Amino acid sequence: MEVKYELTEKQKKYLQIKRALDIVIAGGASVALTPVMGIIALAIKLDSPGPVLFKQKRVGKDKELFEIWKFRTMYVDTPKDTPTHLLSNPQAYITRTGQFLRRFSLDELPQLWQVVNSTLTLIGPRPALWNQYDLIAERDKYGANNIKPGLTGWAQINGRDELEIPVKARFDGEYVRDLSFKRDLMCFLGTIGSVLSMEGVVEGGMGAMEESETPDQSEEKEETELFSGTYEHKDIKNNIMVGAVVVTVVSIIGIWILTALGKHLSRRNKPNPFSIAAVGSTTGIAAGVTACKKTHQGKGGRKKE
Repeated sequence: MEVKYELTEKQKKYLQIKRALDIVIAGGASVALTPVMGIIALAIKLDSPGPVLFKQKRVGKDKELFEIWKFRTMYVDTPKDTPTHLLSNPQAYITRTGQFLRRFSLDELPQLWQVVNSTLTLIGPRPALWNQYDLIAERDKYGANNIKPGLTGWAQINGRDELEIPVKARFDGEYVRDLSFKRDLMCFLGTIGSVLSMEGVVEGGMGAMEESETPDQSEEKEETELFSGTYEHKDIKNNIMVGAVVVTVVSIIGIWILTALGKHLSRRNKPNPFSIAAVGSTTGIAAGVTACKKTHQGKGGRKKE
C-alpha cells in the first residue's frame, strides 16, 4: 500500500530554508574536511587495489534511481549490489582501512558533495539499495519514498543497523510527518553523538522483514493503523547533548581562529572579512543549544491522530 503524504504549507516553506542550510553546512564541511578526505583517499589506495570511491545505485526521491558515492571500504571482488547484512561473512570483505572508516561513518564523507549538488539532503531517510524491495515497500506505507533521502536521519539515531526493516520504515514515516527544523537539529546533533559512541553500528546487522507477516497481510493494514501500537525509541538525549557540546566547542575554536586572523589582517590595515562569520556562528551556537535544551524525547511510540 503506497501512501502519498502531502507536506503542509509550513513544511514546504521550511524546505527552502533546509536547502540553504544544506549548501552552507555541507559546502563548508567539504572545504574544511578536504585534507581529511585526502588522507583517507591515500590510505585506501595503500591498503588495497581498486578505486578510492565506491558508487552504487540507490533509490532517491519518488523512487528515482541515482548513484551514491562513498569511500571504498570493501575489496573489489565483493558481490555487487548486495546489502552488507545479506553477505554470509561481511567482515571477510571489509578492508582494514574500511573497518575504521565504517566505525566512524567516515566512508560517507563524499556524500557531502552530493548534498551540495542537491542529489541528497543532510537530514532525511537513508537511501535504500535499488533491490531492497522489502524496505522500499515498507517506506511506501508512510510516504517516506516521496522526499529527498539524506546523509543521516531519524532512524539512524534511533538504532541504525539494529533496527528491523518495518521499524526503520516507521521511524522514516515519523520524520516525514514531523519534518521541521527542530527534528533536523535533533538528527544532526544526535548523529554526532551516535558516531562518537559508535552506537547502532553492526556489520551485517540490519533487521529483516518478519517472516510471520506475508505481503498480502501487510497490504491489508489501514493507513490509520501504521503508527498505532508502541515501538521502542532510543533514549537519544545524551547523544544530542554530546553533539551540541561538540558543535559548540568546534564553533568556539573556529571563531577564535577567525578572530586571530582578523586581528592579524587588521594590523596590516586590511579589512576584516571574518567579523560577519564570527557573529553568525555565535548566533547559530546559541540557537542550537537553546533548541537542544527544549528537546524532550518520548519513550513510547507515536500514534497517528
